[in-house]
Amino acid sequence: VLLLLLLLAVVVCICANAADGVSTRRGVRFGDVGDDIGTVTKHQSLHLKLKRNPSHLTYHLTNYTNTLARQRRNPSINNLTLHGFPAVAYHVELDFGYKGQGGTFRCVVDTGSSNLAISADQSDGASTHFKNTNTTQREDATFQISYVISSFIAQRVRDIVSFAVDTFEAEDTEFGAIISSVDFFPQESEYDGILGMAYASIARPSSNAVEPFLDSLVRKKNFLDIFALKMCVQLPGPVSVVPYAAFGEMTIGSDDIGLVFPDLQYTHIQKTTYYSVVVTQLAVGDQIIDADCAVYNSPFYSIVDSGTTDIIIPRIVHDKIVPLIDAELQINIDSKTDFYNGKSCIYIDAKVVYEGLPDFTISLLSSSNSSEHFHLRVPSYRYLRYALDESGSICYIFSLVPIDGETGITIGISALAGFVVSFDRLRGRIGFATSSCAGYGHNKNLSPIPPAASIGFDASKCFPEPLHKQDISSVWVFVTLGVGGGILLVLAVIVIKNILKWRHRKIAGASMVMPDIPGVNVDDVSDEQRRVTSQHPHQRKQNRAKRGRELVWTESDDQERHTSVSSQIDVEIDNARKNAAMAAATRNQSSITKDSTTHSYERENTNEFVVTDNTGEVNFDYGMSDA
Repeated sequence: VLLLLLLLAVVVCICANAADGVSTRRGVRFGDVGDDIGTVTKHQSLHLKLKRNPSHLTYHLTNYTNTLARQRRNPSINNLTLHGFPAVAYHVELDFGYKGQGGTFRCVVDTGSSNLAISADQSDGASTHFKNTNTTQREDATFQISYVISSFIAQRVRDIVSFAVDTFEAEDTEFGAIISSVDFFPQESEYDGILGMAYASIARPSSNAVEPFLDSLVRKKNFLDIFALKMCVQLPGPVSVVPYAAFGEMTIGSDDIGLVFPDLQYTHIQKTTYYSVVVTQLAVGDQIIDADCAVYNSPFYSIVDSGTTDIIIPRIVHDKIVPLIDAELQINIDSKTDFYNGKSCIYIDAKVVYEGLPDFTISLLSSSNSSEHFHLRVPSYRYLRYALDESGSICYIFSLVPIDGETGITIGISALAGFVVSFDRLRGRIGFATSSCAGYGHNKNLSPIPPAASIGFDASKCFPEPLHKQDISSVWVFVTLGVGGGILLVLAVIVIKNILKWRHRKIAGASMVMPDIPGVNVDDVSDEQRRVTSQHPHQRKQNRAKRGRELVWTESDDQERHTSVSSQIDVEIDNARKNAAMAAATRNQSSITKDSTTHSYERENTNEFVVTDNTGEVNFDYGMSDA
């Protein structure tokens, strides 16, 4: 049993260690389902196109028809307003308690975490703090969440949660009331909580985790497992024709956000933890970054994270990007290194920011064809993030931030702000389309995402390797344990089998003695005692049917009894005892005549009798038989 448990544990460890290597199959499978559903939608759209023109009207008719069909089956929450300033994060307003009696909170929409948590500590920088209501249920349990530069401790609480602008209410929703935090809420914070929208597998605490808000809606209210974000930054442009503003929209249960360009480009969600994707290529202008695409996704996949402001890139790749941009920007400041590390805000001529620098392009593996990818264009006025210094003057922060060590790319708000992003968890994919607020000024510089194009190389090398260098030694330990455990298990089975076989022989040997014969080796033994000592249990059943029946020997009986050695010997002993010739049994040979057939018995040794008749000779091995 211990060996079996050991082997099972080893197998589980090996499977868990290799999970990263096979997780791509999961994404492909979900993507195939999505492609099939998408094909149906395309056929419906084509049917409408035959009736209506132009194609823009066709799109809206198709979208409207599909929306009505979905609403009959599943509810959804549409047109939730997002707010943000200065585009470092976007938040949505949530009410807690019956009719918002617990407070209205601005919660950051974060696709890089899974917990819903709000301020309950009067000493932090949040403007609203949770208050108990008649529907509040506090639990005697807390959990902690740590981020890169901040953390908090929250108490588990249950209450009614609803969106401030919607009549929908979610009863008995579990969330965290933050009772202590470190650098999570800045002074005069623009937000009071966080709404994690990632998968339940990364929810905290790790054991008995708090159910994510989206999972609760899907489970309790039959929402479709899908949501969409449209994060906008209204930029003034080089001549300041419009004021700066950050806003957006959010839908839950659908991805029905108005699109300027109707076709979304999809990429697979590779793992159901964060929103993991495969980046195949980076480019500055027309210059493709000379780097192995595995660097973009190793040892972890790249992720789409609405809770991260910047685009975070491995330093080995960042060092190749900066010279290409610096050749065009040509800044001459002492703190150039700090600027390109995203640590300082400098003044740059607005015309250069909007019109004088190359675009930065992120290419993602297409879900429709594994040999194609599509390009997300991040213009210079996105990766040079608009900000205000202490005096209120406009300055710009370089938003392509390096990170040391091996990690994938984090696609943050600086890239996402120009797109409608559909998180289609139902089909395991993320869709991108250029949003109506992707440009600057009065919607200048708007262009759709180009159709997916051929990658030109084997995209499989972009995936994380299933066995990373730092894990090879531990994997070999698991493999060795597995092989050793398997060998030990086989040996254990062989040993146990032989022990049982030896025990069976020992028991059988104790009962395989010569029957007690009155007048020969005992004075008097009953038939029942003789049977007990001379027969095995399975033979007693066979002999029971013969008991009380006169045995008549014929020549044909010999062959029938050939297969039942112990019964034949038993019958001969019965007949021998009934004859007066039994007194001669101690001699070497005796003859008995019955039914015209002569049988001779000769005991050659202690283990064998030889039975001879006029038809031949048969040897019986007492050592292996039951008599």
